[in-house]
Amino acid sequence: MQMARRDGGDQNHSPPATLLEGPHPTLASTSDAGATDDRLARDRAAISMERILQEITAVGRGLEGMDTKILDLEESRSIRNDIGSFQDKVTNIDHRLSLVEDKLNSSPNRDHELQYIRDIITDLKDLGRRDNVRFFGHPGMSRRYGCQGLSY
Repeated sequence: MQMARRDGGDQNHSPPATLLEGPHPTLASTSDAGATDDRLARDRAAISMERILQEITAVGRGLEGMDTKILDLEESRSIRNDIGSFQDKVTNIDHRLSLVEDKLNSSPNRDHELQYIRDIITDLKDLGRRDNVRFFGHPGMSRRYGCQGLSY
């Protein structure tokens, strides 16, 4: 039968794992108790420093992600402005050509010119649709940046 030691272990096995090194504090002399307290304080400080470093690292990773989000937001604004400008230009040309089309409709014998103007309007509308897809690379990009694209 094994005999239990006062520090919680037994004769054939080492004592239970603790933060303390050396003999059990109740068995230590007065000078050893002060050294044990110092070791305990150092261990607690090391654990605290480790936790602080982990939190700083986590905050740093969060800031890196935020930086990327800010860049994406700025890029998104730029893309929306470019699309808005392009759409305004196409709309303006479309409007001006509609005025010309109205004048041609009121003039006799202008079928050839009228068809020419209609072809230009169709080409401009197609250009708007094609350029939107080419600008983003693929339709999913418009969802990424939250842009509606050109609608005709």
